[in-house]
Amino acid sequence: MMDHEAEAVQARMHRIIATALRVGLTFSGLLALLALALGGPHLLKAGKPSLELGGYPRVALASATLSLLVLAATPALRVVLLGALWARQRDWRFVLIALAVAGVLATSVLLGRAG
Repeated sequence: MMDHEAEAVQARMHRIIATALRVGLTFSGLLALLALALGGPHLLKAGKPSLELGGYPRVALASATLSLLVLAATPALRVVLLGALWARQRDWRFVLIALAVAGVLATSVLLGRAG
């Protein structure tokens, strides 16, 4: 069984991870609301993102894009933070699993950009 200090460190790390997830979700939601407020129905033109509208729609499109990026990056941040927690606990099997998952995520991002 873990000693009291190890339990306290683990509880603190889990609070940090939960806070990171909440902040990421909140920030993503706020960016999405900003995109809706600035671009609204004009954000899409004929089903495609429109950059030639100028002014606020550009900011709305950028906000919507950033919202999706933040939303996608939030679970990846969780993987990294859990990997750090497991490294601190010297649980190398789970560190390797976290590294493998991070590698798969990075590979999918790189392949997605190439395609």
